[in-house]
Amino acid sequence: MIARLLAFVALLCASVPALAQTTYPTPQGGRAQAVVDLVCDGSNANCVPGQPNAVYKLESTTPLAINGTLTTTARDSGPAGSPTSWNRFSCYFKSDQATAAGGFATQGSTDGVTWFTDNTPLSASANVATTQETRTYFRYHRCIVVNNATTAQTTLVVASQLGL
Repeated sequence: MIARLLAFVALLCASVPALAQTTYPTPQGGRAQAVVDLVCDGSNANCVPGQPNAVYKLESTTPLAINGTLTTTARDSGPAGSPTSWNRFSCYFKSDQATAAGGFATQGSTDGVTWFTDNTPLSASANVATTQETRTYFRYHRCIVVNNATTAQTTLVVASQLGL
């Protein structure tokens, strides 16, 4: 009976992915912490970090002028069907100035040249963090921010995330 129980526990543990915490370098020279899956052999004795559950990027902190537009660099979510592809993309926006309708959006592209708006563009209130998330139906994604306010921004934070 004990042998059966031990075999069941071993089987259960083998089917649950192992997790670990690791750090990744940031553009500012620091290190960001992330929880990652571990890829292990059958005994779980030899494990190495796999793909992190999410990758974050600070896109910009440069305030926009009146009617200014920020188009972030394209993020590659990976080839369709690849075990290293991401299945969601999100943008974060916060500024001291509100945007009008359509002032904050995510876009997707199959080739990095022709872009399509993923979701209905959002309005964002002043000094309120706003996020927009989409499934990765396209390979490439980016954030678009338009300062439709009648005043130039003095603070702006735009970040993006690729996640599972």
